[in-house]
Amino acid sequence: MSSLLYLLLLGLAAAAPPLGLVAEPSDFPGAYSATAEGLGRAGAASQPDCRPAFDGLLFCLTIVTPDGWSYATLGDLKRLGLGSEQAHSQAAERLRALSVADRFGAQAVEGLPGRYHAAALNDGQDAAPLLVPETLAVVLGGPLVVAIPAQGAVVAWVPGNPVMDKVLAVGVRRMYDEAKHGISPKLYRWSKDGWIVWGEAVKPGTE
Repeated sequence: MSSLLYLLLLGLAAAAPPLGLVAEPSDFPGAYSATAEGLGRAGAASQPDCRPAFDGLLFCLTIVTPDGWSYATLGDLKRLGLGSEQAHSQAAERLRALSVADRFGAQAVEGLPGRYHAAALNDGQDAAPLLVPETLAVVLGGPLVVAIPAQGAVVAWVPGNPVMDKVLAVGVRRMYDEAKHGISPKLYRWSKDGWIVWGEAVKPGTE
């Protein structure tokens, strides 16, 4: 390989935008493709690159830029010269290196002891905390319950106070029901089998 070609390849690699991951519901790829096709995009350009995560949720690739983020399509990966598995691996490795503490802010519920932690960055990297459950528990104070009710939103707390648990579960349910882009109303906890369902507040009026 000539020196010029080598430098050119290095330049292309350096120019490639960083990849992120976000959690999405199982029906997201179909909805995204339908919208993209309605805008005149077809084939690989209309297909987001998503892979199974847990409980029917998906991890979908994103392209992160200084101006925001977008979903990565199969067409984007072809342009970047990446396969799906390779791209997801790169994105996960990058997200595991992000600071968990910097993504969350501690919040209180008026009249109740304790606190919960919320992240609402919506930066195309919202799956980051889900990839480092042990670190998340250390940073935020113990084995956690985690919720992803809406795009860009992650809520986490250490359960044990029944009143607080109920208030937060209901809050997660409300966020999901009212969101323009809901992800899941369920609460998840880390186990030896990965993220498993811990609970879910029932939608009001359906008890």
